[in-house]
Amino acid sequence: MLICVLLGERLGLGYGELRLSRGTYGKPFLDRPDAPAFSLSHSGGWVVCALADEAVGIDVERIFPLDHETIQAILDGIKADNDAKDGGAVDLVRFYGRWTMLESRLKAEGAGLSGRRIKNAFCLEPGKTSFRAEAGGGETPWIVETIPLQEGYALSACRRPGEPPCREADLLTWPELLTRFIRLF
Repeated sequence: MLICVLLGERLGLGYGELRLSRGTYGKPFLDRPDAPAFSLSHSGGWVVCALADEAVGIDVERIFPLDHETIQAILDGIKADNDAKDGGAVDLVRFYGRWTMLESRLKAEGAGLSGRRIKNAFCLEPGKTSFRAEAGGGETPWIVETIPLQEGYALSACRRPGEPPCREADLLTWPELLTRFIRLF
């Protein structure tokens, strides 16, 4: 519903004119030459969407406790020293921040998960909230950055350098979204 509202309003289209297709790895796109790229994610009480002229990715995660074994299974042997607090406990805010950075990049690329990509996301310098990731095949690199959200959630977006950074979000209540959705008909 959210993506239909955003795409319909941006392009001046009705609901019946919005024909979504899927890429090789299942990433949805609007099959029109004038369509913006988009990415969706949801977790807990949040649904987020990013629109851009070029490929874009976004990911939101509710931060909930994970045990050390689960985190190590996710990281597949990558040392998470940078994500540990004093005493060795994993800093979950930092872990989920890194995870959303990784997921947003994968969504932007429309690609699958690999160990190299996990390593790039989890081996950042402490305190960094963004990084530049090289793209394969001589393509334009990616900018991956965290975005502040409500406490208990991590949010990250991935974009090309030519796209403006996401500095703000439009928050819609359910009644506002429903009203805007109905206008598409």
